[in-house]
Amino acid sequence: MSFITFLCPIRNRNIDYLLESLANQTEKDFIFMLIDYGSEDEYIAQYKKNAQKYSFVECIFIENVKEKFWNRSLIINIGLKHIKTKNIFITDADLYFEPDFFSQFKNNFKDNTFYVCVVKRLLSKKDNQLFFEQKTHQTKDTLPEMTAGICASNTSIFIEAGGYDTFFRLWGREDNEFYKTIQKNNIPIEIINFDKSPIYHLWHQLENLDLPEGWLELIHQHEKENLLSIKRNNFLNTNIANYQKNEQLLCLKYPFFYHIAYIYQYWYDLKTGETFYFQQNFDTIIVQKQKKLSFFLSFLNRILKKIGIGYRFIELEKFEKKQMTFKEAKDFIFYFILMQEQNIADYSVVIDEKKLVIEWKMIKK
Repeated sequence: MSFITFLCPIRNRNIDYLLESLANQTEKDFIFMLIDYGSEDEYIAQYKKNAQKYSFVECIFIENVKEKFWNRSLIINIGLKHIKTKNIFITDADLYFEPDFFSQFKNNFKDNTFYVCVVKRLLSKKDNQLFFEQKTHQTKDTLPEMTAGICASNTSIFIEAGGYDTFFRLWGREDNEFYKTIQKNNIPIEIINFDKSPIYHLWHQLENLDLPEGWLELIHQHEKENLLSIKRNNFLNTNIANYQKNEQLLCLKYPFFYHIAYIYQYWYDLKTGETFYFQQNFDTIIVQKQKKLSFFLSFLNRILKKIGIGYRFIELEKFEKKQMTFKEAKDFIFYFILMQEQNIADYSVVIDEKKLVIEWKMIKK
């Protein structure tokens, strides 16, 4: 049996450089397990081709999740159920390992120790080019707390800790929370930073995450609550249901307060196994600022009210947010699913940013 499994959660990412670097390792006592969570067909074809090209590559394709929110924690937990090696190394798709990295890592590896890897981050597209041409390139060491996701240990340590918290999704602090859980459990931690054979983080264009409003604050609060709790939950039993299509269609009206109330009422009235199906086009709402005259009339109205005069001037061009915008709808759907997750057997969300169309389906548990 191999010494360790490199586990890589992925969706629509190129891993050619990563696999090339692993293929060039001087020590090859490892398995690379790719777990795909809803990639497009072109990427799936590429991953299958890589599995044929490299004997150390194994692929797991999770079906019916293309229209689900990205959840790295859930993917890692699924990987923990499939791993057969005694040890595990969590990696990302945009890394590149120098040829002697794994040899040094294996020679320095100790059981019952949690390893966090320092990553040398390439700073620009030009640095990527210089790096592969073996010329001078600039890098910056990333602090261990910022790269806690690049970690390794006995597989049993991950399992006994309960896996990764699946509350974190889209972009979250699952790495930091798990790292702090390891600290809280008093498991020895060592920092890996090989000067002669480091790990490089390849430069790539930053993604537009377009996170729901308030999500970063919420995950920070969730992380704090986890660390204050006496016993951490076990997240390894989270399963993915299969979505069964239903032609029932629900179209909702625009007003924000009515929209929310109607959705909740409709959802609570559904019976187990019944389907919620929402589809809506959103027209662009142009927000107009108040003109100076409007502000003046508003001020004058407040004065008249204070001195008891009932007459009021009409406020001109005052925009009142009575319609749900496309952004608000996206955020609301995310939070609705988050809060109702225990009552949802399965869901899918398709968001067309160009046409401003949202299609949302859920099955009541």
